[in-house]
Amino acid sequence: MRREALKILFLSVAVESAEFDTYDLQPLTTCQTTDLPFWLSVHDLSNDAMMYINACDVTDYPEPTEFTGVVVGGSMYSAYEDRPWQRSLKTYLRLAVTSGVPLLGVCGGHQLLVEALGGRVETNSHGRYIGAFPLHLTAAGLVDPLFAGIAQGELVQFVHRDVVVSLPSGAVALATANHDANAAIRYSPSVASTQFHLELSPTSIDQLMRFYREDTENTTVGERVDTVSTQQRVFANWLRSL
Repeated sequence: MRREALKILFLSVAVESAEFDTYDLQPLTTCQTTDLPFWLSVHDLSNDAMMYINACDVTDYPEPTEFTGVVVGGSMYSAYEDRPWQRSLKTYLRLAVTSGVPLLGVCGGHQLLVEALGGRVETNSHGRYIGAFPLHLTAAGLVDPLFAGIAQGELVQFVHRDVVVSLPSGAVALATANHDANAAIRYSPSVASTQFHLELSPTSIDQLMRFYREDTENTTVGERVDTVSTQQRVFANWLRSL
């Protein structure tokens, strides 16, 4: 699809507005004015190509069929917390899936999508993982268009404590990491998700690493490298599917 014809719905699930100060991450959590411009610029997308909604603050959404694709970003919350907005969002994600709208979940969005479709997410008993870790493509991932041009062992950015432990019916793992058996998932030809981040700028990754690495007993820190080119290639592959 031509870039000028794109209309993507970006659903931020980073943090509820009332809790911005709780996390002391103002530049990151107000991602409409920080990471979103980064995300648009690295993919050569105009502001007109995007509608942004903080899904943590709403329970009503536009019809998914109004968009050429829907992206759900990362979150400070666990997908199983059962907050009212999480229940509404999971219902909306199921509607988007049944409507055939291309859908991409990222990190928290990955986990919310799994839970919405009948899988299960749990706390990783080994603690939190932050930073860049190698990605291992499965047999399905090696031939999946989402990972076209991505080599085995490429470094991708993880910032998470929870992991997917049970896949929804019909879903397949596209990639694993040493600490995560379901680092990327394909649910249908139009629906996929990644545990690793595609939407965050290097500045935000650094900020999250500083925020979480203080808990040294429960945090495994990966490499500190720039993975934007890999993020670009994976997301560009998704854009080509629209």
